[in-house]
Amino acid sequence: MTQRFGQIELSPSTIGAINKMGFKEPTPVQKEAIPRILEGDDVIAQARTGTGKTAAFGIPLAERSQPGAVRTLVLAPTRELANQIKDELNRLGHSSPLNAFAVYGGVGYGAQKHELGPHGKSTCIVACPGRLLDLLENSQADLSNVDTVIFDEADRMLDMGFIHDIKKILAHVPDERQTLLFSATLPHAVHKLSKQYLTNPAKIEPDDGPIAQPLNEQFKIPIRGQGMPYLLKLLEQEQPERTLIFAKTKHTTKRLAAKLDAAGYKTSTLQGNMSQKKRDKAMKDLRNGNVQIMVATDVAARGLDVDELTHVIQFDMPSKVEDHIHRTGRTGRAGEGGRAFLFVPPNAKRKANNIEQHAGIQFESYDLGTLPKVPQRVRQSGPKPRRYETITAGGQGKR
Repeated sequence: MTQRFGQIELSPSTIGAINKMGFKEPTPVQKEAIPRILEGDDVIAQARTGTGKTAAFGIPLAERSQPGAVRTLVLAPTRELANQIKDELNRLGHSSPLNAFAVYGGVGYGAQKHELGPHGKSTCIVACPGRLLDLLENSQADLSNVDTVIFDEADRMLDMGFIHDIKKILAHVPDERQTLLFSATLPHAVHKLSKQYLTNPAKIEPDDGPIAQPLNEQFKIPIRGQGMPYLLKLLEQEQPERTLIFAKTKHTTKRLAAKLDAAGYKTSTLQGNMSQKKRDKAMKDLRNGNVQIMVATDVAARGLDVDELTHVIQFDMPSKVEDHIHRTGRTGRAGEGGRAFLFVPPNAKRKANNIEQHAGIQFESYDLGTLPKVPQRVRQSGPKPRRYETITAGGQGKR
C-alpha cells in the first residue's frame, strides 16, 4: 500500500528512507518534479541551490529502481558534487535496489572500471564528464542499458567547457531514455542543451521570478586597499561558527589561510590542484567542525553541502552573477538561515549593482566601524621600516 510524501504517493520503503533523512514535506521543486519524473516525462527544472534538487530526482530513482546493470547516469561538474549526489542517492535507496557509485578524476581507475563493467553492482553512476569519457573511449565502461540521464548543475558543466565531452558521452547512451536537467540558472547555453537532448520537457520553475530569493541575509562591504583588515574585522564582529571564504586563485587561498591561521583561526583550504585525499580531508574537517574557516576557490561553489555553514564571505568578487548565486547558496540551505558578505573594491561597484539587478536581491549595508591597524610598506632607500595606518571602512585611512 502506498503512502504519502505531501501529496505524492510513494512506496513504504521510499517513505521510510525519506523519514530517516528527516524530510517532512516536499520542497517546491520536489513537489512539482517528482510526479512528472515518475510519469516518465523529460524535465528541465530551475531552483536555487539548497532547495532539494538531488532528492527531486533521487526519490523517483529510489521508487522505480531495479537490480541489474547501470540504468541511470547522473552527470555533475565537480568531484565534490558527484560525491554528495552519490551519498544522498544511497541514503534514499537504502531499502531499494538503487546503488550509486561516483566516477571522477584524481583517483585510481580500478574500482571505476569494475563498477562500469559487466560485473559491477551499481545501478546508478554519478560522473564527472572528463573521467567518464576517458573510460568510455578506452572501452572500460558500458552505458548501453541506461534509460535515465540526469544533468545536475548543467550551467556549471557548460561554464567549465564540458559540452563536447557531454555530446560524446551521450553517443554511448540509448536514444530512448528519460532525460532530466536541473540547474540553479538557465542561461542560453542550457536552453540550447535542453532543446538538443530533451523531448517536450516539463519546465519547472517553482519560485517566483527567474531566480529564487535567497534564504540568507546578504551584505555588501565596500573596501579600499587590501582586504585582509576588513576580513579580520568582519570575523571579529560576526564570530562565525563555520565559514566559507571564496578567493579567486589557489595562491590567494593559501595566503589568506596562512594569515588567518596566524590570527588564531583554525583554517583549511580547498582548490582544484589538491589531491582527492586532501580535498576529502578538508571537506571532512569543515563538516566535523575541526576547522572554523575554509578558504576556497569556486571549486567549492558547487557540491559543498555543510550543515550549519553559518557564513559565506566573498573575499574576491565573483566573475559573474551565476557564480555569486552558487557561492552564497552554500549557506541558508534547506530553509536554514545564513549570512553572506560581498567585498566590493572601488572598481567593482557597477558589477555589484549588476549582481543585485540580475540576482533579484538587494544588499544590506554593514558597518565595520574602525578597522585594526595594519602594517604598510613605505618606499624609500635603505631598510624598509613599517608604518601603520588606521583604516575606516568606506573612508580613507588616517595616518
